[in-house]
Amino acid sequence: MPEKQMGRPPSKNPKKVRFEIRLTEQEAALLTECADRLGCTRTDVLNLGIQKVKADLDKK
Repeated sequence: MPEKQMGRPPSKNPKKVRFEIRLTEQEAALLTECADRLGCTRTDVLNLGIQKVKADLDKK
């Protein structure tokens, strides 16, 4: 009988790249405020920003 796997199932699109940034206290506060108001994580806010910049560039 095969052993039952434990833990989370593997992701179809794993996030393997780690990226570190430095922010001023004001930038960090703005990022946190946006995340709180959107009800998501700071990472989600950054990902949304990347998507919006890409969309704007594609319009040009």
